[in-house]
Amino acid sequence: MDEALKVACNRPDPGTWASPRTSRPSSAEVCQLVEELTLEDYTLELSGLEPSTTATSYIDTDMFSGGACHPEVGSKFYSEQILDAPGSLRTPLSEKDRRHVVDEMIPTATYKMLKKISPEVLATPGPSGDALRMQLLRGACIVFFSAGYPGKRFVYETAERLGVKAVIIDSPGSWAEALLEEGVIAKFIPIDMTQDSKSVFDQAYKAILELKDDPLVCGADGICTMVELSVPVVARLAESLGMRGPSPAAVDTVRDKYRMRESLHKAGLAGVKHFLIHSVEDLDRAAAHVGFPAVVKPVSGAASLGVEKVTSREDLRRVYGDVQDLLSKLVINSGALERDSVPVGSAAISVKADKCMNTSVVLEEYLDGQEVDIDVVLSSGLGCTYCGIHDNGPTKEPYFAETWGVLPSALPSQSVAELKELALKSLEATGFTEGVFHVEGKYTSRGPRLIEINPRMGGGPVWIVHKLAFKVDLAVQAMLLSVGIPAIPIHDPDCPNGAVVWLSVNAPKSGHINNFGFIKQWLEWPHADVKIARPMVAEGEKIVGPEDGQPSWLVDIIFVAPNPEEATRLANMLYHEVEEECVKHYT
Repeated sequence: MDEALKVACNRPDPGTWASPRTSRPSSAEVCQLVEELTLEDYTLELSGLEPSTTATSYIDTDMFSGGACHPEVGSKFYSEQILDAPGSLRTPLSEKDRRHVVDEMIPTATYKMLKKISPEVLATPGPSGDALRMQLLRGACIVFFSAGYPGKRFVYETAERLGVKAVIIDSPGSWAEALLEEGVIAKFIPIDMTQDSKSVFDQAYKAILELKDDPLVCGADGICTMVELSVPVVARLAESLGMRGPSPAAVDTVRDKYRMRESLHKAGLAGVKHFLIHSVEDLDRAAAHVGFPAVVKPVSGAASLGVEKVTSREDLRRVYGDVQDLLSKLVINSGALERDSVPVGSAAISVKADKCMNTSVVLEEYLDGQEVDIDVVLSSGLGCTYCGIHDNGPTKEPYFAETWGVLPSALPSQSVAELKELALKSLEATGFTEGVFHVEGKYTSRGPRLIEINPRMGGGPVWIVHKLAFKVDLAVQAMLLSVGIPAIPIHDPDCPNGAVVWLSVNAPKSGHINNFGFIKQWLEWPHADVKIARPMVAEGEKIVGPEDGQPSWLVDIIFVAPNPEEATRLANMLYHEVEEECVKHYT
């Protein structure tokens, strides 16, 4: 281990960049072990909203709000990746071509160090192994394709604190340009995202290759993203550059709901009855095959918009027509799908979704039981090195809007083990071998069933709840894997730090709330340790209730309770309390 640490402390070609922020020195040349990050290291920055009321500084919503984060939002790239990924991106390389790319690759600085350390030493568990892996990460240059929303700032703060030379590729005028001026990142590369996906890929590929001649960073060691839309292009960039990353074919499979179901079926995994509907002529056959109740889902990456429960053939025909109408009226703003009735900032540009969207839908059987999220870290050669399963509260039907979650799960240990097994087998069946994943599923009356796979760190509260419950930073695990370092987070699955709860309160009706000052009261809630209480819409912004479509989320609250069972009871109680209080402040 001592020899390995000496290797880690002598990075070849370290580059000249070091953050100028004296309060957070992170020079690649400084040889010291990385201290544990705390919640106080993260700041709130959410475009379009007033500063939140927080007991602890943190936030990552991953949600679109009024205002534009990117000035170039009316783009072919965003359109293709949201509505019909992979769009104009090339097909995945053949196995022969992939081997050729790797053979021709110029070894990165991190690769050179890793070759000097045995796999057994690299995979050493516990504090000593973790210290080695974090020291190897220090000084690495990681390209982040798309910064995401300002709420993702904590990712780049984390990278800077760990000594990572972060390079962000994003639209000109992105909020992330300010990170360069602040010394958080080493370089910002502007690329016009109004182009089609192939053009964006070609320019990004060229820019990353040119980093090897930049004395600031001396070449990229890896590439990753925390943004759903960017996963297909990042997978192809990693493949073309000979870097670590998810298989493009696997990414394409899970982005298509029908193809994913077919892959699970071929692998012999427990699945759900499903039918692909191209047109109204397919409705009767779909109903006969799947039965009722069932769920209608757009086949493309249209998030939860257009997802609705149906209970009869007549209901199916009505909802199918409604979904087609909804899809035809969606607009793309800041890389997110919105109804054309939702107001956006004056700088936003929108494009009609039906001009480029695959409007096919999948009819799936309705699943009963407890819905869960399964966050997984896979490390090549080591398998699953972390799995955190949290329960989700009852979704608001018919739109399946999320309400609250509890980590760790309150389900029996056998049920949790079965869910983990299904998630891991599903990842294998769809072609994944390493990475950070956000998997959604249910434990039904017939056992565990998969809902979907997201090949990136979960958005919203996912990062913070795992950090609070198990002190596992999923963003750090993604960075390690991107440069070829094993991700083996230190955690005790049998001894979490209590149970962590997140609440996302749905709007019970349409309207407006002009002042969210009333949410301060829950920071002093006597029943639990509340960490966060903040609005999820701007004051005065139009709020969408279930009578007008998929409800807006109004308030976000995160608290810690003694155990999962008590956390579940408190989550139910507080959700209804907040919902009732919000109604009192409608105008």
